[in-house]
Amino acid sequence: MALKLLSPKLMDEYRQKLLLFAKGSPSLSCKSAHLFEEMNGLCDLTGRDDCEVLFVLANRSHQTIKVDEKALAIVANVLDLQDLAPWTERIKEQRKALKERFVKKEDANVAPKVVVRRRPGTVSLR
Repeated sequence: MALKLLSPKLMDEYRQKLLLFAKGSPSLSCKSAHLFEEMNGLCDLTGRDDCEVLFVLANRSHQTIKVDEKALAIVANVLDLQDLAPWTERIKEQRKALKERFVKKEDANVAPKVVVRRRPGTVSLR
């Protein structure tokens, strides 16, 4: 995963948070992933509150932390991640289903064109 440029101070802060959370374990396991239609997820690692996708990671004592896709690159740089592949596939499927649902909703909102034809008048004015 490509890691965005972060200041060394910020990267050290995230690294310390992750190492404290992992409690000496070299890896975390992914327990679930959530896709939000509106960007309102909250990342526990970075504090961002406009996340579309959150991954729930657990340590050996089954405590969980929620991280977004961008913060997942930071986690992967610091610790090993287990069981991540099925959840990324699930997110891809959910995105595809959400896109299809959005397209169907747009198609339903488009009203069909109605052609109005006037009949010749039967009443004559004198």
